[in-house]
Amino acid sequence: MKPSTPGFVGAALREARKARGLTGALLAEKIDVTKQAISSYETGKSPSPDVAERICEVLHFPLSYFLNRPRTKLQRETPYFYRSMSATTRLARDEAEIKMEWLVHLSSIVETFIELPQVNFPVIDLPSDPTKISDELIEDIASQLRTFWGLGNGPISNSAWLLENNGAIVVRRRLNAETLDAFSIWVRGRPFIVLSSDKNCAARSRFDIAHELGHLILHRNVPELYIKTPEYFKLIEQQAHRFAGAIQFPISSFAKEVSSANLEVFRILKHRWNLSIAMMIKRAEDLDFLNERKRQALWRSYASSGWREQEPLDDKLIVEKPRVIREAIELLLSEEILSRSDILSEMNLYHGDVEDSCGLPSNFLNPKAGDILHLRRHLRQQEFSEVHDRPGKVIEFRPEEKLRN
Repeated sequence: MKPSTPGFVGAALREARKARGLTGALLAEKIDVTKQAISSYETGKSPSPDVAERICEVLHFPLSYFLNRPRTKLQRETPYFYRSMSATTRLARDEAEIKMEWLVHLSSIVETFIELPQVNFPVIDLPSDPTKISDELIEDIASQLRTFWGLGNGPISNSAWLLENNGAIVVRRRLNAETLDAFSIWVRGRPFIVLSSDKNCAARSRFDIAHELGHLILHRNVPELYIKTPEYFKLIEQQAHRFAGAIQFPISSFAKEVSSANLEVFRILKHRWNLSIAMMIKRAEDLDFLNERKRQALWRSYASSGWREQEPLDDKLIVEKPRVIREAIELLLSEEILSRSDILSEMNLYHGDVEDSCGLPSNFLNPKAGDILHLRRHLRQQEFSEVHDRPGKVIEFRPEEKLRN
């Protein structure tokens, strides 16, 4: 009888392969087996110890990732919301979804010991049919959300921290695909947002956050069938765009501050609102501030100014960095509740994959870096200002009392 690797889980091999962006044929070539052999390993046949070792080396996973352990499928409440569903991004989406599962797993480990911010999103009864969500309804919901979060009508000082304050898990990491600027889902009553770090532009990133917030609010009840139907998918994306403009630049403020819809006015407003000039032109279109002639003239001037590649202030505005996951892990380490090795053992991953999937700095969880940190126990209140003249809430991470007994 041929030797095998007891406890080898085929589904784990499929996940690991997708996490590396490889097809079965490419993996087969790299480990010197047939494509059929890879297929058989992924569907239940156990590889020999030698082949299993080559799989670990090529894919750079510990053997424990593939061995007997619970394989709990991510219980998503919503479809994944992407900017593109084209075939060319299928491998990138597969990789993103596997790493989202790792992020959710890490957050569940963190929540075993740390009290994360409670989810504070309004419950809004919206149609499951996106064709019944009108522009007027979108504007109204954005206004309701601003009221619910106490934002007033001014600029949001930090969109990432605002969402984290209200219970969202937000991370920024490389997505390795031009069309994957960001994506989001609801899992177990908590929203998760992944932002791309590939394009280092603050205004664009703020729009991405607001766009994903639009999906999380507007499309929570929309069945996946609509997402996979091109005409509905296009409408859903347009609705998220409209919401992003409405939540970031309320109609009342826009009407008051945009005395004339021209590039110079938008350039000045960009510094105050931290929004792209392109976004503000589109907002003017949505609110019927422009006739067709003026609209075309604005976009021609925008293009001729070279702003499609880089707008004014793009090199000066600072990209917002999420911090809840990092701060929570720092607390676990500084309180010696878990070590880096403990976390990696729970994840069955090397530190690089955990860092990548959760938007952590390189070597942040490297056991060789040591496990003792001396860091503050909670975020400073003044850092969480949600709007320019409004103090933010404090996110305080507290170990469960029972752990102190």
